[in-house]
Amino acid sequence: MKILKSTVSMFFILLSMSAFSGEKTEDIRAQVEVQLLRCVGDGFPRNCWIKTFSGKIVPWLAGREQQVLSAGEEHWLDWLSGGSVFGVYKLDAIQKAQIFDSRSYIVERADGEVAGLIVGFRRVAGKWYVSDIQSDNTKAFLDRILDMHQLDSIPKSR
Repeated sequence: MKILKSTVSMFFILLSMSAFSGEKTEDIRAQVEVQLLRCVGDGFPRNCWIKTFSGKIVPWLAGREQQVLSAGEEHWLDWLSGGSVFGVYKLDAIQKAQIFDSRSYIVERADGEVAGLIVGFRRVAGKWYVSDIQSDNTKAFLDRILDMHQLDSIPKSR
């Protein structure tokens, strides 16, 4: 069983830049989500992962963007192992302080194996960017995004 490592795990020191609350912001979040769901649901056709996120990463990571995105796409394709995606399920979209937005998803392969995906957004000086992409298929990661750790303590039916 192949384990999808935290392939494109971008953890950043989030700078304390903020926009005025009345300021109009350029919002890419809905567009990125539509493209992401299409890309993943279609089984990661060539370069779709890169096209989804390219030019939308926080400015302080611009120099590493292509390298990180290419590696992420390769890891997802490896996880699929020539198989197909059965479904993509959106879990939560959580926004904090009007400048942080985190969206989580479950990706299911046709054989039933699942992996979790978190895409974080950050508003910087009034413009939204992708700030964090994490993915893994470990139980700990899936429990974290599903918030189902309490199910471990429920007795199983006999």
